[in-house]
Amino acid sequence: MQTTSTIPDLAELVGFFECEPTLLDEGVPWFVNRLTFATVRVGVAVLARLEPAEGLFDVSLQVADEELATAQIRALGEMRLRNERGRETLSVRFGEHHESTLWLTLKPSVRMVVEGRDGAVP
Repeated sequence: MQTTSTIPDLAELVGFFECEPTLLDEGVPWFVNRLTFATVRVGVAVLARLEPAEGLFDVSLQVADEELATAQIRALGEMRLRNERGRETLSVRFGEHHESTLWLTLKPSVRMVVEGRDGAVP
């Protein structure tokens, strides 16, 4: 079992996604559970699954029936929430040495970018 060095608390994640997560196992603490957040922002459906204790994070963006982007992280290092001038972003560091970052912005628009050691990955 892998543990993360930094992760927002549940209330902060609920605030970011603006929805309560669905838990895989009711009665099991959220940090050792699977949380699924499903929300819609400016017409984009955002589905995020987080298993903090296992170091897993998946996110997909979809409009109507078309998937715009998806990411599957299996070596989660840390997660941080940022709110700068009305822009709300979740940064997720990952990789063997936490050398890559996924940026998920939900306000004022939806955007997902992955950066590695050599810059952005298309």
